Formats: sequence, structure tokens, C-alpha cells
Amino acid sequence: MVTVTFAQQMQHAWLTHVTTVSECYPQQFWRFFGAVYEETVTTQDKVFKALKDVVPVGERKWPTSVRQLRSVTRKNAGDFWDNVLHTVRIDLSSYQIRCKYVEFTFVDPCYAWMRQCAALQAAQVPTCRTFGTELG
Repeated sequence: MVTVTFAQQMQHAWLTHVTTVSECYPQQFWRFFGAVYEETVTTQDKVFKALKDVVPVGERKWPTSVRQLRSVTRKNAGDFWDNVLHTVRIDLSSYQIRCKYVEFTFVDPCYAWMRQCAALQAAQVPTCRTFGTELG
């Protein structure tokens, strides 16, 4: 039951984040950006620069660089990874070693599990519905 509650909270956080990000720029921009999303940042910046020279000044509601795009979306929607990354610091000061602590950051396992389930569902991979049942 706890996982369902966490999953619902995470889904709500993700939908809120995506909605807020999408409101930063017109839908026409996002359709355009979808075509270059998997390109390198350098390529994306070149495309943004080319658009800047083509789109009239009064109609410029689009970012002129990936840096600006990220800055505006983070300013308005925050960084979604703050919701799913955890940092843990282990105090080693009581041990006779040079290192006083170890700190590491990891993705919440429940979030990773939910992402994998969504990917399996999107790929139409048969999955178990309950423990002990056959696949399919």
C-alpha cells in the first residue's frame, strides 16, 4: 500500500512538473523542439540560432539557446530530480582513517521501479499482475 501512495505522489509530481514546463513556451515550440530533442546540445543551439534569425522580433517567444531553455524551465518548474534523488552521508569520523565521511547520491528505487514498469507497459511486454501468476 505504501508503494501505491508513493507512486501516486510521484505521478502527481511528474504531471505537475511537465505541465509547468510545457507552459513556459508555446505548444508550437514544443512540437518543433521534439524534432531536435535527441540531437546534441550543439546542434540544438545552432537550430535555435537559425530560428532567431528567421522569426520576427515581435514574435520571439522561443528560447535562443538550450541554456536559456533550461534556465527558464528550472526557474518556473524546478528540477524534477530533486523529487527522486536522495543523498546519504555516512559518518566515518569514529574510525582512524583519513576520510571523515562518504557521501553518495542515488535514484529512489521505487521511482526506478515505476519507470521500468512504464517502459515495459509501453513496449507491450507481458508482465505478472500478481505474485505467483504466469506471464501473459
